[in-house]
Amino acid sequence: MEQVLSWEVLGWVVGLSIPLGLGVLALDEFRAAKICFLVAAIILAMKDAYWEVITNRPWYVRLPISIVLIGLIGGMLIESLRWVDRRGFRNKPATGETIPAAPDHDIELPPAGFIAFLGQVLNGYAPMIQV
Repeated sequence: MEQVLSWEVLGWVVGLSIPLGLGVLALDEFRAAKICFLVAAIILAMKDAYWEVITNRPWYVRLPISIVLIGLIGGMLIESLRWVDRRGFRNKPATGETIPAAPDHDIELPPAGFIAFLGQVLNGYAPMIQV
């Protein structure tokens, strides 16, 4: 168990599972993202529990540290899972809903003689157009 919860393994597993979770989230793989975040949280909580068992510190030192660590790990896990859910609901098409029509008001045009920047700088020059 000591090798599994060593700092090297902890760094690699947590260090890879969080970015992997963000990466699969970009591919709309919401379940895989949740699993990656859950694995990172479980490994961190196991490391805290292992430290509680092997340390020689008195209980009044271990207890506040463990409460803060478990609170942070749990809070971050809950918020990351909620964030993944919100992204999943945002990407799902709503059934039975219609897309609202564009408003009927007029489009605002710039005043005559207005110079607009096209958004690209080439060789130190910015192409502009006059409307």
